[in-house]
Amino acid sequence: MNLPQGVAGLLAALPLPVAARNGLRRRLAAPGRYFHGLGHLALLWQRHRRFGRGGPASRPRASRLIAAAILFHDAILRPGATDNEACSATLWRQQARRLRSFSASEIAWVAATIEASAGHLSSPSGRDAASRLRIWFLDLDLTPLGEPAPVFRRNGRALQAEARRLSATPDAASYDAAARRFLSTAAAAPAILRSPRLHTAFERQARANIRTALCRPRHGDPGMDQAEMVALWEAHCRAEFETHDLGATMATMVPDPSVNHVPTMTGGRGYDQVRRFYRYHFIGGSPPDTSLRPISRTIGQDQLVDEMIFTFTHTQEMDWMLPGIPPTGRRVEIPLVAIIGFRDGKVAFERIYWDQASVLVQLGRLNPAGLPVAGAETAHKVADNSLPSNALMAAWAGSAGKPL
Repeated sequence: MNLPQGVAGLLAALPLPVAARNGLRRRLAAPGRYFHGLGHLALLWQRHRRFGRGGPASRPRASRLIAAAILFHDAILRPGATDNEACSATLWRQQARRLRSFSASEIAWVAATIEASAGHLSSPSGRDAASRLRIWFLDLDLTPLGEPAPVFRRNGRALQAEARRLSATPDAASYDAAARRFLSTAAAAPAILRSPRLHTAFERQARANIRTALCRPRHGDPGMDQAEMVALWEAHCRAEFETHDLGATMATMVPDPSVNHVPTMTGGRGYDQVRRFYRYHFIGGSPPDTSLRPISRTIGQDQLVDEMIFTFTHTQEMDWMLPGIPPTGRRVEIPLVAIIGFRDGKVAFERIYWDQASVLVQLGRLNPAGLPVAGAETAHKVADNSLPSNALMAAWAGSAGKPL
C-alpha cells in the first residue's frame, strides 16, 4: 500500500503490533474516504510536528499521545452516525491493551480526547497540562478550516462526496444542514483555534472561509472557482483528444457522469456506460487531424460553456458523430458548443451541440438545394462576424429600404 507522505512517521510514533497497524491502515485507506483518510492524518501529524516544535506538545510522551489520538480519532466513519467518535475510542481502548508503554491514565486520556472530537469547540479550555494538550489536538483537527480558499473548497467537495459514498441513505439536504450547523457554531465561537500558535496560523483564513461557505445557497455544492473548472475541463479534453488516455479521462469525472452528443444522442449515463462509450466509440474515434479552435467561453457557478470550431478530415468512421457512415475523405468545419457541468470537483455532465445538417452537407450526404442549410460557411461566419448574414433568406432583399 502506498502511503501519503508523513504517514510512516505517524505510524512509527505509536508502537502498534504489525497486525493492528496493518488493520488500521486498511481501515483508513478504505474506498470512499475522500477526506477522512490517511492523507488527513498525515497532515495533522505534520502540523503537530511543525507548529508544536519546542512547545509542551512536542515532548516525547505528549507527542506519543497526540499520535495515538490522530491515528484513531477517525478510525470509525459512518456519515450521519452520532457515535463515530465513541466507537473510535472503543477501538482505541481495545488496541491499547497491547501497548505496555501506555499507562491506564494515558489510554483513558486518548479515549476521552477522541470522544471530545465529536464537539471540538465544546471541550473546556482547562489550565492543566492534560486539558491544554487536548485542546492542541482538537485545534489540529480544525486547521483544515484555515486552508487557502481553493483547498478549503476542495475539502468541502471531498467531505460531501464522502458522505454521499459512505452513507446508507445519502441525503444532500441533511448533509448541508449538518455542515452549516458546524460552521455556524465555529463562526460564533470567540476563537475557533484556541492554541496560540495554531490560532495565529489559521484563525483569520478559517473565518474568511466560513463566511464565504455560509453565504452560499442552501444545499449548494461547495463549488469550484473558475480557474479550477477551466483546468479540469482542459485536462479532460487533453486526455480525450491528445493523449487518448481513458483512465485520465474518467479520473476527471464524477462516479455517475453523463455524456450526451445531442444531434446523434451518443454518449452514456453512469460510470459503466460512459467508460464503455469512451473506450470503444470515442477516444481514438476522431481523425488524426481533428482540431478544436476556441471562439468563446462562458463560466458560471458550476457550469462552463465553450463555443468552438471543430475541424477534421473524414478519414475514419466516427461512431459518436457519424454512426454508420463510412469515411468520405472530405474536410469538415462546424461550430460546436459544449455545456459542461461540475459537481464535487469533477465533471458531472457534458452536452455537446452542433449542426448535423451542415456536417452531412459537407460530406456530400445531404443535398442543400432548396433547404435552409449551409456547409462550412456556418463555421466561417462564427469565426468572422464581418461575413454577410441572411444568404439563405431570399426575402432579405425584399426588405431593403423599408422603414426601420
